[in-house]
Amino acid sequence: MRLVARREDHPKLFNPEGYDAQKFLTEFSAPQIADMELAQGESVWPGIKNFIEDDYTWKEGFVMEGVNILPHLVAQDFVRIE
Repeated sequence: MRLVARREDHPKLFNPEGYDAQKFLTEFSAPQIADMELAQGESVWPGIKNFIEDDYTWKEGFVMEGVNILPHLVAQDFVRIE
């Protein structure tokens, strides 16, 4: 998603500018980091949903994984098939 989205248009898709891992983990609290990760998942969902609905080529099904795929969004937009 970051390859096709601009920081100016979708700031929640990107980590704060100017932070390496150490600075990020020492300057933000665990709740702040969790909130940023959840916001990132919410922001990336429209692209993931579009890919699932329109862009996939695997008619038999597929597996998609990622830390930004939030279960409540999947449950809200897709019906479980057994």
